[in-house]
Amino acid sequence: MHLSNCVWVQKNDPAYKEFERLSWHPVLSLKTTSGELYYCLTKEKTTLSELQKTQLLAPICIVDGDYSDMLIFLEEEGKAFYWRDKVCFFMEDCASSVLQSKIGQSIQNKVLTNEAMLEIVNSANITAKTHFGNEIYIIGTLVVFILFALGAYWWLF
Repeated sequence: MHLSNCVWVQKNDPAYKEFERLSWHPVLSLKTTSGELYYCLTKEKTTLSELQKTQLLAPICIVDGDYSDMLIFLEEEGKAFYWRDKVCFFMEDCASSVLQSKIGQSIQNKVLTNEAMLEIVNSANITAKTHFGNEIYIIGTLVVFILFALGAYWWLF
């Protein structure tokens, strides 16, 4: 999954409806300590690995309720999280050039290592809800139940 195809946005933000209209799908949601409900939207439906989940949760955990405009740069991977008007955008391809640009110089910057990011996410007091990944189990259970019902019907009659 390409992280630049993801965005964190509040459920009550007008941008959420715009992303929904453009067929973006929620993959994660969480309630912050201040009570705000954030959704991580992505262009494609996908399951998340633990590393991807950690990378997606990092910007929420790092800002910790202070959603001021900020650029968070992961120096080892060349990725960045850009907070603007309480919406978080992920950047992969152009992160280092943005950090060195006028935009990067005009807002607060944080440069982190992967270890620091993992430590912040692991120590955060949040619970994220995954929206995709369990469909195969639900569909499999439904198919087994239908086959069992059809077998019982065929056996009885």
